[in-house]
Amino acid sequence: MRHFQVGAGKAEIRYTQDMLPTFGENYTGIHDLPMVQALLLQGRESYAILSIDVVILFIKKQLLAVAAEELGIPEENILLHATHTLSTPHFHAWKDAEDWRNDPPHRRLNLGDAEVETYMRRDNLMAQAHIEAVRAACRMARENLQPARMGHGIAKAPISVNRVVETRDGWWQGVNCDGPSDHHVPVLRFDTLDGRPIAIVYNCNVAPGCLESSTFDGQRLISGDLASVSERYVDEAYGGELVSLYLTGFTGDQWQALRAKNDRLTRGGEQIVEDFGLGGFALVDVLATRLGEQVVKAADSIADTKAGIEPHLDRYTFRYTGQRSSPRAESGPTRACSFEETGPMDAEIAILQLGEIAVVACGVELCYETAERIKRESPFAQTLIMEFTTEGGGYLPEEIFYDRMSFQARKSRYAKGTAERFGDDVLVSLRAVKEKYNQK
Repeated sequence: MRHFQVGAGKAEIRYTQDMLPTFGENYTGIHDLPMVQALLLQGRESYAILSIDVVILFIKKQLLAVAAEELGIPEENILLHATHTLSTPHFHAWKDAEDWRNDPPHRRLNLGDAEVETYMRRDNLMAQAHIEAVRAACRMARENLQPARMGHGIAKAPISVNRVVETRDGWWQGVNCDGPSDHHVPVLRFDTLDGRPIAIVYNCNVAPGCLESSTFDGQRLISGDLASVSERYVDEAYGGELVSLYLTGFTGDQWQALRAKNDRLTRGGEQIVEDFGLGGFALVDVLATRLGEQVVKAADSIADTKAGIEPHLDRYTFRYTGQRSSPRAESGPTRACSFEETGPMDAEIAILQLGEIAVVACGVELCYETAERIKRESPFAQTLIMEFTTEGGGYLPEEIFYDRMSFQARKSRYAKGTAERFGDDVLVSLRAVKEKYNQK
């Protein structure tokens, strides 16, 4: 039997001023650089997790092709994970100006050729920066591949809060300290055979978005937010000798415990939002430090590491009923909303098994009840949920969210009852994976 081997790599996404300001979102500067991390896992077959500090990936095909080339493994063996860092720009890779103009958000804009050329060029520069960061991180992971051991533990860090709150006008986005949140942070540590850490993976049930939509004088600064700031903290705690990966867990009804845009309710239920602007970066540092300290503490406490791990990756696609709502979520809270069923919608998952650990990769944004049920009833010793990874995305809330006409339900592309079915399907798949490989 060949050794279980692990390689890890990292690279900064090199945003530069010639990519700015960005179209629509008006990012005008750079506070700190987001990151790309690559984790290569090799047994009989090789698999990889590629974690990218970005909102969403519109250039998956290009990134997967580059990663597969550098890692030397098939594209289908790579889990491409966007951490959903909400203080980074949206961008595409455009063929030409006509391609840019035909994109739905741009069709109604009366922009001159020079403006279109400028925005298209900036987007393409950002796309290339991500491609080069992926290339560098994957090459580093491949070069660092070595026999390894793995152990797991759990940290506890109060970095999230429930974000479904009842205002005087209906259920909406806000801070609900009475709502459920899971502050447990699963931690995986990969070591060399002589005990030196190679990589630390930690799974947080909140998107890195402390700075979401915050501005100062109408401007925004790019930042890796909670993800890359905490990753750097963990790396530095070990002398910069390892790679740490922030994996975004369930996010559908969770917000960051500290946010640059502070939401509060008056006694009468009126919602007031205050923007701390540049002060928000201090909040990121506070929250990232708290998280990093707990991750390091948990990683240091892992005493039982195992060699001979055999990784496996299985993919499943589920088909559900779609929906549309009126009024749409963007119009604000409401007490009156209609939901109409539409055609079928798919949701894909991938299950990466690492011994007694399972990583459930999905595209949908789960809420507390479904995610906690999956973890509680999973047949594995520890189950991590990694959103923004596979195809089929958007909010997937439980039935009560539809009854409350909440933001999540009105934003969802899936009909009422889908979350409950999804939980059933994921658990069936986890049991199938457990049985399949335990018999070999």
